[in-house]
Amino acid sequence: MEHRFMWSSRPSASPPSDIAFLVQNPALGAGALWRAAAAHVKRHQQGIPVALAFVVLPMVFHGPTLKEITSTRTGSGLARLTSKFKNREDDLQAVQRRALRMRPLSFDALALASAADLIRIDYDAATAMPVDQGAKPAVEAGSKAILDGAEKLGGWFAEHSLHHIAALLRLDF
Repeated sequence: MEHRFMWSSRPSASPPSDIAFLVQNPALGAGALWRAAAAHVKRHQQGIPVALAFVVLPMVFHGPTLKEITSTRTGSGLARLTSKFKNREDDLQAVQRRALRMRPLSFDALALASAADLIRIDYDAATAMPVDQGAKPAVEAGSKAILDGAEKLGGWFAEHSLHHIAALLRLDF
């Protein structure tokens, strides 16, 4: 089967000057989704719901949110992360807006991860399973934070139902 990808969020003319564009790309997103799926399977023995793939990237590709994720101990969980936003409710509600705005990028990353055999999508269960949960490749420091953040999210998501995650993160699926 032939796969075709459209990098929906790329600018049409001149090269990007925004550093976010250079980091927020489908290839890095595919790696982040693989790490989230692997962490989810490790804790829950089931694939990560595909709907959550559209939440991972808007969280780890957003600097202030990524900083909160990385500063939260893995054992503390998603509820602890969301409690950090108690006095900044607008920041937490912005996850939904970013998720909607970044849908094309998340879709491209999901499609690339599938085509590259990083994940396998179970269309009946609407989940994504990592194909290989082996050794993590060496990556640059900036990318490492994003991938580590995605791994934390995948593990934390495994501890809750989709409904509870939506309530904690103020999401509408």
